[in-house]
Amino acid sequence: MIGHKNWVSNLDTSKKSMVRLVDDNTIEAAGIRDIKIKKDGRIVIFIESVLHVSSMKCNQLSVGQIVEKGFFFVCMKNDLLKVYDLK
Repeated sequence: MIGHKNWVSNLDTSKKSMVRLVDDNTIEAAGIRDIKIKKDGRIVIFIESVLHVSSMKCNQLSVGQIVEKGFFFVCMKNDLLKVYDLK
């Protein structure tokens, strides 16, 4: 799920849904979008069909999807996530 509009493209508003959070509250997903994550001005990760929840204050990305895109090393430490490819 993602809240940042500048990371997304191709909003499909026909696929709205409600998302249930861990505290049992729900929020509305405005649709499904594709996201592009850039590094040094070039797209390094493109993930399709991500729920766009405009009311979210932070993003939730699937580490499994990032690994499926070819990033082979993921390190989480001290509130920081680093993702590395073979290069």
